[in-house]
Amino acid sequence: MLEVVRERELEKLEKLLSEHRVAVVLFTAEWCPPCRYFKPVFETLAEKSGLLFIEVYVPARFDKNSTVVKALEWGVQAVPTTLIVVNNTVRDMHVGYMDLATLENWIRGIVGRC
Repeated sequence: MLEVVRERELEKLEKLLSEHRVAVVLFTAEWCPPCRYFKPVFETLAEKSGLLFIEVYVPARFDKNSTVVKALEWGVQAVPTTLIVVNNTVRDMHVGYMDLATLENWIRGIVGRC
């Protein structure tokens, strides 16, 4: 399942995370070229996985009511950054592009399934 969280939808992100034990969260931006390359890989796995995948768009500038608040809380310093979140706690983080097999194996290694 894939959910998309826009820049000013911090409450939506927090609600999704509270409703699911495990989530794969991608912090991304429309203005980021590497993000555009990784997005189809992330979305392909989201379609075939039983896990919750969340694309979180961050703004180019800081806004205290935006998703950048959660990004900073979790130590995200660049996009694209992919996190595996279990019980609202970051279990692992990867910065940059991954191909489909690498993404799937990384998730399976942390969560035990994909």
